Amino acid sequence: MALGGSTYLQDATMLEQLLEEINFQRTKEMRQLLKDGEFWIYLLY
Repeated sequence: MALGGSTYLQDATMLEQLLEEINFQRTKEMRQLLKDGEFWIYLLY
C-alpha cells in the first residue's frame, strides 16, 4: 500500500509542476500581448 501512496504523491507532484508550467507560459503570453498592445484581441476569444 505504501508504494501506491508514494506513486499517487509523485503523480500529484508532477501534475502540480505541469500546472505551474502552464500558468507560467500563459502569464508570459499575457505579458507579451500587453507589450504588443494586442491584449484586447485576446479578450474577445
